[in-house]
Amino acid sequence: MAYDMLDAINNGKDSWKVKVSVIRLWDAINLNNNELISLDMILLDEQGTMIHAKVIKHMVNKFRPLIQEGLVYMIANFKVTSAMNFRPVEGDKIINFLHTTKIQEIKGLKNIRIAEQSFMFCSVEVLSRRDGQRMYLSYVIGVASYIGNIEETETTPGISKIRDIVLRIEDQKVNIRLWGNKVDQIDEDSMGHVVIVTSTTVRKLKEYSLSSTGATKVYIDLDILETAELQTRYCLEDDIIEETGPEAHLQGTIQEQMLYNRKTLREITEIAYESEKQEKFYTADATIKSIDTSDEWYYIGCGKCNKKLQKEGNHFYCPKCEKEPEKTCPR
Repeated sequence: MAYDMLDAINNGKDSWKVKVSVIRLWDAINLNNNELISLDMILLDEQGTMIHAKVIKHMVNKFRPLIQEGLVYMIANFKVTSAMNFRPVEGDKIINFLHTTKIQEIKGLKNIRIAEQSFMFCSVEVLSRRDGQRMYLSYVIGVASYIGNIEETETTPGISKIRDIVLRIEDQKVNIRLWGNKVDQIDEDSMGHVVIVTSTTVRKLKEYSLSSTGATKVYIDLDILETAELQTRYCLEDDIIEETGPEAHLQGTIQEQMLYNRKTLREITEIAYESEKQEKFYTADATIKSIDTSDEWYYIGCGKCNKKLQKEGNHFYCPKCEKEPEKTCPR
């Protein structure tokens, strides 16, 4: 049966036919109202080409029962359009399912030439170039040196679960924050194992900091060549695990934390300038009598580096970037 390769399809017609494996599948959700936007997937053909494909909301009920992650399909009659920002694969095209799209599962030896998985992992150098950019989502692989507890944080839509993890990538620590239901894709037992995190956004603070998206998937010790290489590399190193559990002042119940290293305000004032004690933590039982509002509680920061801006006439100037910022943000 004749079919087309993914690198050959374009927007010139809708009668394309491709043989592909669905290697990742997820629901794209509107974070403002938690409503479904589309059913999205990444398709892989026998040449190793990947492409992003989606089923828009009003056709999801028709196609969801026909598509399963990990299976191979012949897909025919679809529209090819230009990819937008936050692309989960490095390409400039996207497949859009139509009402007339046909999908048929291919079983047996006919699909043996298509790999089960494919990734385009980012080096630290590539991550540096993607700091704050919106075109591509980034994939990383590394050894988990820290896995935090599941916590909750306030966001614009409401309360969201978060979990912070740290991967060792090329001897650098890369911080990753998992959001929402992504926090359940990893736990403390994965410490020291090879972890893959897909489809993240990148921002560089003191270190590289990645955030999960709706397309993110986490894999632990996936059976691929890159996993074996990392396992071989780090099995000889004793310092890969850097478990940084709660510090002493954060252990125990809230009531116990409130009593940790209890001091009076006078005692704290007397030791505040002793340099050898600058890193210690104290608690005190006190009553707030008034609030000083003479100083500003926020500053206008640079949208790129977050540093405080200097106001020059009707304009702001960033001393770190040494130019007028494109964006400003109160912090």
